[in-house]
Amino acid sequence: MYWLVLNKQGNSSQRERIALLQRFIRQFGRRGILGILGDREFIGDQWWQWLSDQEIPYLIRIKENQLLTELHSSERPVRSLFTDLKVSQSRALRKRRRIGRQWVWLSGMKLDSGELLILAGNQRFPQPLEVYGLRWEIEHLFQCLKGRGFHLEETRLTRYFRIKKVMALLALAFCWAHKMY
Repeated sequence: MYWLVLNKQGNSSQRERIALLQRFIRQFGRRGILGILGDREFIGDQWWQWLSDQEIPYLIRIKENQLLTELHSSERPVRSLFTDLKVSQSRALRKRRRIGRQWVWLSGMKLDSGELLILAGNQRFPQPLEVYGLRWEIEHLFQCLKGRGFHLEETRLTRYFRIKKVMALLALAFCWAHKMY
């Protein structure tokens, strides 16, 4: 596990993500990265281009209303490529599509809720939805750190270094408990 405590509300910027990954690479090397899996807030041309330049595979969920650029520069929401899917049905497109300035491989699945899960990647993954499913392990960690046990938000810590230490201890405790289970 590797993270950076942000001294602000909200998610990381593209620049912050790149800096964190550069720090990881300096410490552990590039070979330690099999790929990046991310949820809908981990988008952006600069970020995706940097990952591609570093030859780091990524598979990131995108919003249904994310615009893709067609020939002749017309734009339409990415959901339009997957609207015909039935619940639990999935599709991986055979050609790359342009989102922003990036050419990506797209795949999608209609969830039980009726919502579309749409993934963008800089390489063709044989089973993109199965690969992306690995990301749910981190959601389990977040749930345990927040409302299911550790109640991290109830500590009311505000000092950066204290938050950093508590995060490290809780992450280690969680990993140890997860491994023992």
